[in-house]
Amino acid sequence: MIGRRDEILVVSPHCDDAVLSLGTVLAHARRPVRVLTVFDRSRSTIDGTPPGEVTALRHAEDARVAAAFGHRFDYAGLPDSSVRGVAWDDARAPLDRALLARAARWLSLRLAESGGSAPLYLPAAIGMHPDHRLTLLAALMALGRSRRPVMLYAEQPYLLMSTHDHRLRCLMAARRAVRLRIRPAATATMLAFYPSQLSPERRAFLCGAIRHEVVWELKHRDARRIARLDRRAPLRRPAASAVRRNGTV
Repeated sequence: MIGRRDEILVVSPHCDDAVLSLGTVLAHARRPVRVLTVFDRSRSTIDGTPPGEVTALRHAEDARVAAAFGHRFDYAGLPDSSVRGVAWDDARAPLDRALLARAARWLSLRLAESGGSAPLYLPAAIGMHPDHRLTLLAALMALGRSRRPVMLYAEQPYLLMSTHDHRLRCLMAARRAVRLRIRPAATATMLAFYPSQLSPERRAFLCGAIRHEVVWELKHRDARRIARLDRRAPLRRPAASAVRRNGTV
């Protein structure tokens, strides 16, 4: 699929991450939006769907988002952690270098198709999900020395977990974030697109808990620092960042 030079690109680890974390940004975008999903092959649902049917089901959920907002979705076809037998919360899972290289090659092709200077949004991997880490590192590899403007976004619901504050501070360093206030009704709309991943009870809780979307600019020198942080543990703790409330992207 050939990209458009004016389109916003959003890199999403899984089929729901971009929409759940950047729903307001995507819903009000003034340019076309193209979501690049890296780990779309999955076995993970909450509703008992046979494993062989999960990937098609999750693509269908994305298709409903596309129909509602006009976004485009592309898929790398790579296996997520549920297929690879890796725990989603294993923050110290070894990096799969072969998988990282495949993801980087695919993203390089998509970025080359798009060209242009519209923003690129990348997941910050604040929850240290192995797939999110691989996605962020692959995207940084694909970017190379590109001068395209890049924003990091904090993934939901990981942003709600205080245990990830350390990771968030390490990634943000001295950067100033933008917190976009969102209404519960808007959150409910986005959550409803992905019933295979979120029960009605979980959606009701998240509607009240998710009040902001958080994004910040990624400077080119930061990309090298983030790559170094993700290749060693534990992460070093920098000073906490100031956050500007109710800004605009």
